[in-house]
Amino acid sequence: MDMGVRGIGAGSISTTIPDGAAGPELYGGAAATPQVSGDAAHAPVPTNDWWSSLVFNYFNSPTSAPLYADPIALRADGAGLQIGYQNSVRYIDAPGLQVVDNIKYEHSFAPGLHVGVEGLSGAGVTVSDYGDWTVTADWQDAGGGLRATFGHGLPFVYFSLNGDGAAVIDVMEAPPISRVDNPTQPLVYEIGGLSGTFNDSITRFKLPVDSGTQATRTRRP
Repeated sequence: MDMGVRGIGAGSISTTIPDGAAGPELYGGAAATPQVSGDAAHAPVPTNDWWSSLVFNYFNSPTSAPLYADPIALRADGAGLQIGYQNSVRYIDAPGLQVVDNIKYEHSFAPGLHVGVEGLSGAGVTVSDYGDWTVTADWQDAGGGLRATFGHGLPFVYFSLNGDGAAVIDVMEAPPISRVDNPTQPLVYEIGGLSGTFNDSITRFKLPVDSGTQATRTRRP
């Protein structure tokens, strides 16, 4: 009997890959290696959950696929976590689309905030822990790191930092501007649907101001 075959009732399973067969692969043929650390490195790896692209980045890109935790959506990149809140469905009316009445419906990912750490760039993200509802993503490099825990149905993300770098919160899309006619009055920037509580070290906010320039505000505890 093949030592890689294990009987289960009237059937059987193989515990080894048959000769000539390949294991799981990413786009382009690279071997799919789970991106896990911490407690998750010693646990079974989920392959078909809403956050599985954190573990297996199929297109081998610097970002994960959008993670629809509902009500918020997220996407990891090499510098931290993008967060968005999209409560409406958009549709695209484009002739030639293989859809009914040439209308395509999308619940697109629209990032509003990016949370990272000063100096963190190009760090690989891993899953360090997970449960039935939540998952923890971990970014580490020589200067420190960031950890984010989020879950299905939770309207918030919990972040923790290690190292000396300040937390950096970047407004990714220019929000609507309200302004009075009097030029001595300031411009007021508003972003709805997203808020946060900051109770740790230095935090820096970046806001888009005119033609791609940025204003930065530092908050100290």
